[in-house]
Amino acid sequence: MTSYCPACGKLVYFAEKIFALGADWHKSCFKCTNKECKKILTLGKQVDKNQKPYCAHCYNVYFGRTQYKQQFVKIQDFAGEDTEED
Repeated sequence: MTSYCPACGKLVYFAEKIFALGADWHKSCFKCTNKECKKILTLGKQVDKNQKPYCAHCYNVYFGRTQYKQQFVKIQDFAGEDTEED
């Protein structure tokens, strides 16, 4: 069965493949999707969003707890503004 790497589009040979997120990847292509990070990921220690791998740090910064905290702060600020107007 022939498989192609979702990152680079090249053929993946058995000796160099990692199976993750439903596809075969080159070991060197299995990196964090964040363009500024590009950390090579270890199988089983990645986090995925929309079938794209991220390191735990980048996932938390862009999609995880940090984003939730920012939304929570905005809600608190909005509630505080209403209180000041009354």
